[in-house]
Amino acid sequence: MATIQILTQYYENYGFHEGTEHWKPKGGFEFTVEVDSDILMYTNDLKAILTQMVKEQSTELERFEYIEHSVSFSEPYQLDTERFIELVKQED
Repeated sequence: MATIQILTQYYENYGFHEGTEHWKPKGGFEFTVEVDSDILMYTNDLKAILTQMVKEQSTELERFEYIEHSVSFSEPYQLDTERFIELVKQED
């Protein structure tokens, strides 16, 4: 199995309650999908498929636009939090 992480731009419709559209970008939003790696390897236009899937999550109140994706074939390795803090403190 593989995990596809899809990074999107998230928008909110601030004009909805007034009967208009006024979309404001509100930051990034991430979707994931689990896929059999064999199916993934035979997909011709993965970007188009993911763009459509993300678009289908949009409503009159919120909208998502595809930015990019990445594919993981294994679980991520967790780095040490304490070491991270040590390195941040060394920046000062």
